[in-house]
Amino acid sequence: MRYIFLFISIFFIFNKTKAQNIDNVSFEILDSNIVIKFDLVNCPLNNVYNLNVFFTKNDGVKIIPKNITSLTNVQPQKNINLIWDYKLDQFIPFGDINISVTIEGSQYIAPPRIKHGPSNAILSFLLPGLGDFYVNKTDKVTPLFISALYLGSAYLSYSAYTNSNNSYNNYLISTRQTEMDQNFNAAVANSNQSQIYMGAAAAIFLYDFIHIIVKGNKNVKEGFIANNKIKFKSKIEITNGMPTYQFSLVKKF
Repeated sequence: MRYIFLFISIFFIFNKTKAQNIDNVSFEILDSNIVIKFDLVNCPLNNVYNLNVFFTKNDGVKIIPKNITSLTNVQPQKNINLIWDYKLDQFIPFGDINISVTIEGSQYIAPPRIKHGPSNAILSFLLPGLGDFYVNKTDKVTPLFISALYLGSAYLSYSAYTNSNNSYNNYLISTRQTEMDQNFNAAVANSNQSQIYMGAAAAIFLYDFIHIIVKGNKNVKEGFIANNKIKFKSKIEITNGMPTYQFSLVKKF
């Protein structure tokens, strides 16, 4: 059992040292600077590292650079360059010199919270237009317009539904045929209007919900908030001698 325990301990220590590596370490002398090059790889996400750099001569003398670019909060990547102004440290590079780059410690950095991502669709689920405030940083008029359009359609649907019920109740208590026909036709007309407005509200709700997801994903990929405008087109047409008002919304993703 003692040998098994020793083997397991060595195994876990080996895996731990493999978590992050400094590879391809080299340096070159350019004028008054020494450029130190290396790769910091196999690192966990959202971690930054504090490094230690020193040079060793053949006689065992250890030189620790002082006037060197920051060795703290180094992000993992390949082809990292550190600049050491060795003349300010009064160091004369001659003979064989060995370099060592080691990791002294690490720090977890929480990733930035995405404020303009697709999760804002939850807000538009509560009220269409509300999520637009977050997926589009510059346009603050469109969200108000979408909310007003949705609430207006929902109110008109409810109002027409109420009128339909009232007309139908009047139809039930009517005693003359003309009143019955008039109330029944009014109930049917109001019911149809209620369904039309309800369909419009549902279309606005569905459109805005999908739009927030698409625009939010685009913001995440692009890494910035682009302009996002709705074009409002309207026109008046004459149909059977009666003027009708039509409008359309053109959205650019």
